[in-house]
Amino acid sequence: MLFLGHFSFDESIATEKVGHGYFTCIVEADTGDDAATKFKSFIEFLKEKEPLFKDVIRVYIEDLIHIKNPGDQPVLLRMQSSSGEFPESISYSFPVGKSKGMEAYGLTQNVEKFEDQAGEGFKEADPFIVFE
Repeated sequence: MLFLGHFSFDESIATEKVGHGYFTCIVEADTGDDAATKFKSFIEFLKEKEPLFKDVIRVYIEDLIHIKNPGDQPVLLRMQSSSGEFPESISYSFPVGKSKGMEAYGLTQNVEKFEDQAGEGFKEADPFIVFE
């Protein structure tokens, strides 16, 4: 069975700033408990081996979704809304390597890094849809 895990995390950054973020993992497992165990081991591995996780101090399971049959229509799996301006952030697809059988698609204009903009390379994403 396929399980999708949405996680949030707290960071303690060496410059004494604090941060937070979100990530998603996917795994084949027999039960939700098995999936949670696999996710836990994987996150512990990431903390130990991946520089991307060096400042992570706490991880929270937001959702554990069992995908029996995704169907042929889109399904909204998760939505989060926050108050205030959108903060500068970094987003990655497959930040620690690709898995066989999966590909990430992104719009080039949204993932290029522009050094001449504020935030040392931060670029606001171009809208996919604009509602007026």
